[in-house]
Amino acid sequence: MSLRASARPVRSWRALRAFARIAWISGACSLVAIAGPVRAESAALDVIRSHFQARGASAVVILGSDFVFEGQAAVRSLAFERAACVGIFAWGGTGVRDVDLGIYASSGQPLAEDRGATPYAYARLCGVAGLQVYVSAQAYAGRGELTLFRIEDAPRALGRLPLALPVAVAAGGRASGPRAVGGEDSELLFEAPLLHEERSLAAAGYVALGPPNVLDVRAGLAQGTVLLRGNACFRAVAFVPGARGLMLEIEAPFVRQEAKSIDSDSVHVALCAASDGAYNIAVRTRAMRSVALVRLFEQPLARREDAARFGDERALLAAEANVVARERGLSLSHFGEVWLEGGAAVAWPVELAAGSCHMLAALPDRGVEADVRLLDAAGVVLAHNEGRRGWPALFVCVDQPAKAKLLLRGRGGAGPVSLWVARSEMP
Repeated sequence: MSLRASARPVRSWRALRAFARIAWISGACSLVAIAGPVRAESAALDVIRSHFQARGASAVVILGSDFVFEGQAAVRSLAFERAACVGIFAWGGTGVRDVDLGIYASSGQPLAEDRGATPYAYARLCGVAGLQVYVSAQAYAGRGELTLFRIEDAPRALGRLPLALPVAVAAGGRASGPRAVGGEDSELLFEAPLLHEERSLAAAGYVALGPPNVLDVRAGLAQGTVLLRGNACFRAVAFVPGARGLMLEIEAPFVRQEAKSIDSDSVHVALCAASDGAYNIAVRTRAMRSVALVRLFEQPLARREDAARFGDERALLAAEANVVARERGLSLSHFGEVWLEGGAAVAWPVELAAGSCHMLAALPDRGVEADVRLLDAAGVVLAHNEGRRGWPALFVCVDQPAKAKLLLRGRGGAGPVSLWVARSEMP
């Protein structure tokens, strides 16, 4: 009995030591299992930070990290502390084979998306201080750790990712290679109206001032602030997706400009700033919850003296007309002012020089549209420009001197129209 009694503690001690060894091994394995993703996430952060900082980003931080199964999404809120361009990079590690990423307004409006078939995604959004948005990254295929990175002062293009960043391998091999531009297609979809305006205004000599600013529309109103330099003229463009009827206001001490659009989702405002400073922007719409995109364009050829004489809108139109004239080796000069009302016609005499080509431009104030014809003394139409939006221009060359008249017929509202002419010798 004594021998059996003395043997039991020995077996218990051995069992205890074996149990301790198993517990230690299990704990070590658990630590490895926990530390593995942490080390991978930290290493990925270093690679991603270096990649984006080389492309001009000022900071890269982890917005959040979740383990997701196929079809699940990681969602985070994002607030803009200042007016800036912020990028979101979603990385699926080595488990998620396809990541879809979206940035949404609080109203649910998609602002930027990347739905490419890659184990990562990138989207970029420019907004004003105070803008609140939501980021959603979905594991379209695969499962694993899904990490969201926030990039301050983010570049528009993702660029080619470093090979040091591990990504998931699909059944057919590595998922589609890094694209030259990440999220670009979706950004173009959302910004399409502004990008169209940018191309049109660039052809007229305008220079875009930074990326579009996103404003959150609440109760039909979106507000923000922009910095403008003095002694320069600008055109501001506002766009609200799906809206019909907008008002855009730009205001500073002793300065206020506004424009309305009854049946469109975009609107323009012309502004010539006398001094440097902050200007308040307000977009009013019948859409109670949405987002507004506002972009500013500077017109380097616009002159302050024209703004003082004709107003901001026609000063910008004069600069646009000068761009067209310069392309033809011409220089415009002002030769008349008329008041035009909807449905009414006004005639203005024009002297056509022998052996010369002439460019005639009618520059209407905002809300005024005009059809223009150039008639000779016998009433024969020499040139015409009718039924088009914007400012009309005529081009005509004559061998003999002629007394002609410019016939303007109003469409739309009433207001002043400036007449400009340029002449050159016939080729």
